[in-house]
Amino acid sequence: ALPFKEAKQVMIDEFERRYFSELLERTGSNLSRASAQAGITRYYLRELLKRLGLHKGRVDDGEP
Repeated sequence: ALPFKEAKQVMIDEFERRYFSELLERTGSNLSRASAQAGITRYYLRELLKRLGLHKGRVDDGEP
């Protein structure tokens, strides 16, 4: 069994990965819409996606 702190982080990472995967699917990978719906900045969303391994190259950030 994992120590509490590590087990907790695994659960948080799984939740975040699922949450943001579903959010990107609902918004068509539009980072502006996704960040607005999540209540976070586009910058922070991009950083989270990178950390979670969900940032796959170019996604639509809502900018021309």
